[in-house]
Amino acid sequence: MNGVNRRESGDALASQPTFFEKVFITAVLLYATGAFSTLLKGTSDLPLGAPTGSLVTNTIWTVIYVVTSYLVYSRCVGVRLALRNCFLFISLLVVAVGSVFWSEAAQLTTMRGVALIGSVIVGMYFGLRFPLSQQLRLLALMFGIASSLSIIFSLFLPDYGIGVGAYEGFWQGIYSHKNILGHNMAMAFTVFMVLGASRPAYRWIKILFAGIALGLVILANSVTSIFVCMTIVCVLLLFRFFRQKIHRRQSYFLALSVVVVGAVAFCISNFYEIMDLVGRDANMTGRFQIWYLVWTAIASHPLLGYGYGAFWRGLDGPSADVLGALGSQAVFHAHNGFLDIWADIGLLGLGVFLSGYVSYFRRAWLLFINTMEPELIWPVLLMTFLLLSDLTEATFLRINTAWILYASSVFSLGIWSVKRGEPEAATQIVKVIPPRVLRHGAQA
Repeated sequence: MNGVNRRESGDALASQPTFFEKVFITAVLLYATGAFSTLLKGTSDLPLGAPTGSLVTNTIWTVIYVVTSYLVYSRCVGVRLALRNCFLFISLLVVAVGSVFWSEAAQLTTMRGVALIGSVIVGMYFGLRFPLSQQLRLLALMFGIASSLSIIFSLFLPDYGIGVGAYEGFWQGIYSHKNILGHNMAMAFTVFMVLGASRPAYRWIKILFAGIALGLVILANSVTSIFVCMTIVCVLLLFRFFRQKIHRRQSYFLALSVVVVGAVAFCISNFYEIMDLVGRDANMTGRFQIWYLVWTAIASHPLLGYGYGAFWRGLDGPSADVLGALGSQAVFHAHNGFLDIWADIGLLGLGVFLSGYVSYFRRAWLLFINTMEPELIWPVLLMTFLLLSDLTEATFLRINTAWILYASSVFSLGIWSVKRGEPEAATQIVKVIPPRVLRHGAQA
């Protein structure tokens, strides 16, 4: 009896995140965007031919993993339920970590595997501990800080905030590359747009910060991020159409489909002109060549890959042929998340990832369709954002990046029971309710 009372008391104490938890996760998410990485990261601490981080960054992330693990253990409930409902996601982790048995760099794969699990634990904590409305507010706070600091650094510390060499004049803010600034500000744009559409209070502030984020994307001259922002606006309009009365949805959806198909056909037929307009060559700044070379390397190990994190090891690994053909050593990924997964853990890992992605996207979509709650747009938009970004960059299955947010959405989805005719179980996520309530509602 006393044990039960202590358990109930513990649930009550853990029902609302503390101020420390909010500050902690906001700082972790800011650091995970790559902020101030130039000041902290090293080149390679171990003779593995691949960047492994500096002693400072490795220590910081180790502390983060330990603290977060304790918070998951002591503060989060519904963990077992989420794990049971995220079988494909867990299977992907098993394949990635298990690739140490066939990896060409077992030591590096082990290190990356441990860091991958740590990143997932951070995502689990964020997804299970904080209701969706609070997740969005914390992300907005974090991105507000990131955008403000990026403006300050670019204006008053140009040696750090403005690119040099081939990227001279382009803003990079508190990040090490203009594309990293563009990627993060495109995500910030998405967060502020969702909040502006879902919560009328202080909407002008959210729209203002969305405009600031979009301005930073343009100043960074990140074409992929500009394209993503445009797509996100279109998707938000699509969702707004779905919220209309049922008899109007079909006509709206048909009209939007015609526009989208027409836009895609126009872009394909005018590909070279569009590339010239945005200041890019038809080779997409060398990406086509990188993709071809990586694909050639994948063909040698198509089923299992080279091992998680074992492909891109500079001149010491399979990437040596790619770098030699490019005549450059400044390439650390395939600029395509799907090719990177294939190179690392083969067709097996890519198949497990795609199966999980489709499953969780469908679950997020059903949550929105069954409830029409504006804030439930976020999981769908996040997955759409990451999918589009990974066509030319690399986020999926990469440690200490936006992969944390993907993991948080997956685990959040794992505690919801989605059944047609029972939208109440889904709408609970929007409210500030202890996770234990969600657990009991999902089990019911």
